[in-house]
Amino acid sequence: MKWLRALCAAAAALVLAGCTARQSIEELLRAPQPNEAQSAVQAALTSYLGEALQLKYPRGGSEMAPLLFSDFDGDGEDEAAALYVTEAKGTDVHLAILENRDGGWQVVYEIAGLGSEVASVEEAKLLGEGVQLIVGYANTTLTDKYLAVYSYRADSVMQLYTCAYTSYLSEDIFDGGGTELAVVLPVTQASVDIAVLAETAGGVGVRQMLSLGEEFVSCDGLYVTRSGQRTGLIADGASSDEGRVSELFVVNNDYLLSGALGAPQMTRRPVSGLAPTDFDGLGAYELPVEIEAVNTINYARRFYFVVWQDLLGSDWSPDQTVELPAAQTPAGAQEEAPPDPASASVSGPASASGSAPGEDPSSAPESAPLPAQPEPEPTLGQMDVSALEQDGVRFGVYDATNGCFLRLPLAWRGRVVLADGTLSDWLVRDAATNEVLATVRTVDRDETVASDSYALAGATEDKKVYVNVPSRVNEDTAKIILKGFSLIQ
Repeated sequence: MKWLRALCAAAAALVLAGCTARQSIEELLRAPQPNEAQSAVQAALTSYLGEALQLKYPRGGSEMAPLLFSDFDGDGEDEAAALYVTEAKGTDVHLAILENRDGGWQVVYEIAGLGSEVASVEEAKLLGEGVQLIVGYANTTLTDKYLAVYSYRADSVMQLYTCAYTSYLSEDIFDGGGTELAVVLPVTQASVDIAVLAETAGGVGVRQMLSLGEEFVSCDGLYVTRSGQRTGLIADGASSDEGRVSELFVVNNDYLLSGALGAPQMTRRPVSGLAPTDFDGLGAYELPVEIEAVNTINYARRFYFVVWQDLLGSDWSPDQTVELPAAQTPAGAQEEAPPDPASASVSGPASASGSAPGEDPSSAPESAPLPAQPEPEPTLGQMDVSALEQDGVRFGVYDATNGCFLRLPLAWRGRVVLADGTLSDWLVRDAATNEVLATVRTVDRDETVASDSYALAGATEDKKVYVNVPSRVNEDTAKIILKGFSLIQ
């Protein structure tokens, strides 16, 4: 990640300058400098504790700051939450809530956490009032993690729920306007389980327990997906065959069912980098349902033909074959007309000019037209296959080395092959004619492909991807390729 590379560069610069490397990761991440409110909160907390403190930066999650400001108790005024450690309190992280009273910040409550590190922290509206704080604590190696859900009321912090966990998601899972919490529990020999927490009378409790399929050995990804009138929860993790597996649970009457409403429930893949992806940013996640490895002369296990599908919104089946459009008569061409008997020439030997002996050539009937040559069948690239695309389904090439996906027309599935190019590029060819349909070139972020025939399709963390679609390829078909680049994360 960019911030990690910057962090390493900063640390290296300190060493090269002869500085002592006592600055912690938290100190290096402290830039930019805290604003006035953050400085005031830290000063008030230091005064309250009577000793120096070290703010604990989260190692992940949606919030990357040790100080958070929000209306935690729902009184219309923001409070501050601070995560920190001090020498006197030992290695465990502590949480303090501060109120802005009488012109200054004051510590009103302090509570010990559940570990020496903060794995993640975020705010959520799990209850009807205020904002709750979700903190994931961990040991120094992040191998053992414990989740705590806090509620602040009447100058007091209540611990609503605690459990050991491996990952979690807080979102409106049941599409009811509130927020629920899905927590992946540590793996047991029996199964991988997910506890779905929701508001109960006076707090937060388990509404439902989900047991994932036996193919799962772990679960490190949770996604809420929405398509049309349907909502679902996708669990994604490592499979027993060292690949990846996803399972879809569909919401039905505020309950999660596996494979409900006719939606397929499981997808498996041998490529670890392929994660559920919301390509359009509209909330509908697509899963890789068909993967075919493609080896070229120069590359093995880099390229894969992949079909993605929104399992909630599409009933497409990988067994379906997309029929190419029938050949059409090109614009301006005319079909051959049947011969007119009235225009047939008079029988008898004809002269070299085509008229009978003694006959004025100018009065002779015209000779019969030559048979029209059949128009050549359009090639795969010349066909407009854009109308054959299906909602919630996309086909293309996954580049495992660079973690990106290039979309191709669905009608090209099974009809194209990949080949190495002459430079840092690869080619998409028509399998039947070997015609080049697209050229993809990957260069470093600081490079540029100086050619008008190449368009910048997108970028990865450290690469730029350019695509050249020849002009002979149908314009609407070409748009699918040129606009179909995605970074898979």
